[in-house]
Amino acid sequence: MAQRVVEFGAEVNLVGVLCHPSPDQPTAEDTFVILLNSGTLHRVGPCRLYVKLAQHLANIGIPSLRFDFSGIGDSHPRSDGLAFHDYSVAEVSSAIDYLSNGAHTPKIILLGICSGADTAWYSAINDPRVSAVVLVDGFAHRNLNFYWHHYKQRIFSAAVWKNFLRNPMDGFAFLSGNPSTNSAADTDKVVFDRDWPDQDKYNEGLEQLKSQETSLYYIFTGGVYDYLNHPEQFSATYKSMQDYDRLSVDHYPEADHMISDIDTQRELIGKISTWVQAI
Repeated sequence: MAQRVVEFGAEVNLVGVLCHPSPDQPTAEDTFVILLNSGTLHRVGPCRLYVKLAQHLANIGIPSLRFDFSGIGDSHPRSDGLAFHDYSVAEVSSAIDYLSNGAHTPKIILLGICSGADTAWYSAINDPRVSAVVLVDGFAHRNLNFYWHHYKQRIFSAAVWKNFLRNPMDGFAFLSGNPSTNSAADTDKVVFDRDWPDQDKYNEGLEQLKSQETSLYYIFTGGVYDYLNHPEQFSATYKSMQDYDRLSVDHYPEADHMISDIDTQRELIGKISTWVQAI
C-alpha cells in the first residue's frame, strides 16, 4: 500500500490523500472510491473509519481518494460565497476530473456518512460519471410501518413500563414516546445543515439514478432511529426501487451513528469492500 498527499481543484485549494495498492499487487486501475467528509469531520472519517477503509481497499487492489471539502481539514476556504450544498457537489466533480486521465474516466464510487451521504447522492444525480454510491445514514422518510415499529417496541419495553410505574402521571408520554417532532432534516442541524429533499423530490432523484443504472448501497445505523427503524422501511417507502437489482440495503440497529464499535467497523469495511468488488 502507498499513500500520498495531493492538491487539486480550480483554485488548487483542495487537499486529499490518494491510497494505492502496492506496486507488486494487482490493481483495479479502472475503479476509484472517493470518500466524502461527514459534516465538519476531516478526511479521516468518524473514528478513523475512512483511513481503515481506504487501507483495506488498497490491500484488495482498489485505490481511493479521501479529501477535504473547502474550509475543512487542510483544504483552504473558498472565496466565492457559495453555499455548502452547491460547492460540495462541484468539488466532487473536481475530484473526478483530477482522477480522470484525459478523456477516460474510471469507474467512480462515492462513499459518504450522514451529510457526506447527502453530498454523494446529489453528486450522483449531478454528475453521470458516478457509477455507484455507498450511503451510510443517508436520506429516508418515515412511513406507517415506521410508526408501527416505534410504538410496538415501546409497548413491549420493560424500561418504558418501569418509568410508567415510577411516574404514572406522565404515563402517556412514557408509553407513546413520540419520535422527535423535528423533521429528519434537523437531525444533524447542531453541527451541519443537511439539505433534505421532500419525499416527492427524493423519489424523482431515485428514478433518475435508476435510469442512469447507478448502483446504490444504503447502510442505516441505530443512530438514525428517528427516521428509519426497521430493515424493510426503505423498500416499502420507495416502491419503484423494489425491482431495482442495483440496490442493496443493510440495517445495523445496534450501531451508533459514528460507527464507533470496532467489530461493527470491521464488518462494515468487509461488506463495503465486497460490494465494491462485485459491481
